[in-house]
Amino acid sequence: HDQSSLLDADFVGGARQKLGAATREQAELGIETQYRDLSHDIRILFYSPEGLSIELTDEVGYTVKVFDHGKPTATEEAHTRYLVVLTPSQVRWRVRVFQAVPE
Repeated sequence: HDQSSLLDADFVGGARQKLGAATREQAELGIETQYRDLSHDIRILFYSPEGLSIELTDEVGYTVKVFDHGKPTATEEAHTRYLVVLTPSQVRWRVRVFQAVPE
């Protein structure tokens, strides 16, 4: 079932649209993907003087498990470098840009 509304607490703009579309598509196909963090290496690239955005990279190690209609089909370990831009909302920072970048 589609749980893309859970993204609303932490994601806005293009990042929210991209992740929401992916979760809806998987739900329609009966596919579920579970991610388990193994490691993070976060580096801040830019913090705006007015406090309106933070840009960072995150080198992430994680395990991905894929289920097709509840049956496990694949498990793999992955490493991805993400570019992330955070912008403030009323009470917390939210992710506005979230994309994998080539190494």
